Amino acid sequence: MLAAPFTASAYSLGAFKKVAPSIATQVKHDYGDMVNVAALLNDYDENLILSVLVVESEGNTAARSNKGAQGLMQLMPATAKAMGAKDPHEPYQNILAGTKYLKELQRVYKFNQQEALVAYNMGPTKAKRWLTQYSPNDSLYVQKVMHLYTLLSENDHNAAIQNASTTNQIVATGILTKPKLLSAADQEVPLPSTRRAEVVEEE
Repeated sequence: MLAAPFTASAYSLGAFKKVAPSIATQVKHDYGDMVNVAALLNDYDENLILSVLVVESEGNTAARSNKGAQGLMQLMPATAKAMGAKDPHEPYQNILAGTKYLKELQRVYKFNQQEALVAYNMGPTKAKRWLTQYSPNDSLYVQKVMHLYTLLSENDHNAAIQNASTTNQIVATGILTKPKLLSAADQEVPLPSTRRAEVVEEE
């Protein structure tokens, strides 16, 4: 029987749940724009990219695994090169290549989202064999990524609801306090001083 795939993050699941939100906030601050671009270019979920990035390296561009995986999304040199990253330690190249690889695992190998995470973690060939005996949810790596992914997605959903509520309040307040329109007759139009003098003389 195959062993469960190793987990890039050294935290237990319980410990990861405690530290993940703060790590994700910092990583999103530092690399959120790059993640968004990579998501758009590859038509991929930005929160899933960010979740993988956090679990893989916690935002450390110099991260290197004992097997030689490099950079933010912990790409093996051959994978990084195949996905177009000339310098795996350069953040944008690494994120773009990692996102492309996630997409390729689903497109080429026909993995679903969580199966692709298993393959990302342990390689597609080994993942195919492992998945004949286990569910993706049996992988601690997948549990960590999906926990953070769910958290980030819920935060985005709540923020969208809050923004919509705030916008509605502003619109409603604007309608209720809309100033009364005044006709031209109701408004005092100041006359130039010379014209005012002429009017007085004519009277």
